[in-house]
Amino acid sequence: MNNLVGVIGGLGPSATAYFMKLIIDLTKANCDQDNVDMLVCQYSSIPDRTSYILEKSTSNPAHKMIEAAKLLEREKCKFIVIPCNTASYFYDEIIKNVSTEVLNIAEVTSKRVLEKDPKKVGIMATDGTIISGVYDKYLNNLLFKPNQEIQNEIMSIIYDDVKRNQTPSKERFSKIINYFKENNCDYIITGCTELSVALIELNINEDFIIDSLTVLAKETILKAGKQLK
Repeated sequence: MNNLVGVIGGLGPSATAYFMKLIIDLTKANCDQDNVDMLVCQYSSIPDRTSYILEKSTSNPAHKMIEAAKLLEREKCKFIVIPCNTASYFYDEIIKNVSTEVLNIAEVTSKRVLEKDPKKVGIMATDGTIISGVYDKYLNNLLFKPNQEIQNEIMSIIYDDVKRNQTPSKERFSKIINYFKENNCDYIITGCTELSVALIELNINEDFIIDSLTVLAKETILKAGKQLK
C-alpha cells in the first residue's frame, strides 16, 4: 500500500520545517523505515493568504496551492496535508481540483478541541483566519476572539518575529496567554503554524494550549499507517 504523504509547504517555510520535525519526533520508530514517507512541496512563493483575504492583494494563493496539490497527486500521494491554518479558507477550491484527499487543519484541530468538551475556547490566529471564520465553521459559539489590541500583538508575533526568522519575546507571548485565561477560556487554539514555531522556540508547553500543527502532525502519522509515541 502506498502511504506517501504529500505536504504543501512554504506557508511559511519555518512552520513546514517544524511540521516535518514534529512528524519525526511524534512517530514511534525503531529504525528509519518506521517513519512516515513524505513528499514536501516547499512552495514559499505562494502569495500571502491573509493579504488576499483582507483584499490587500489581488494574488490568489489558491492557484499555486492547486498547482502544488496536482504535483503531489501526480506523484500518487495517499493524501495531502497543508500545515497552514489560513490556507483552510481556500480548502474547498483546492479539493475541487484534485481527487486525492486533503486534510483540513482547522477541521482536525476543531475535532480535537470538541473531544475536550469545552465551554469557551480562545483562538490565536492571523487576521485572515479570524475574519474568514475557518474555525467558526466547526466551533461556532464556543470561540472567544481577542480584542483588537491583543490581535495586533498576535499579528506582530507572526509577521514581525516568526516570518522574519526572529524569536518572539516570551514575556509578550505569556501576556497573550494570560489574557485568554483571564477571560475564562478553557483552552487556547494556536491557530497559526507560525505560533506553533514560537511555542517550541520559547519552550512553552501547557495542556491549556491546543497546538494546531501538533494535532495535524499526529493525524498525519496515524493516517499514514504509523504509530504515535
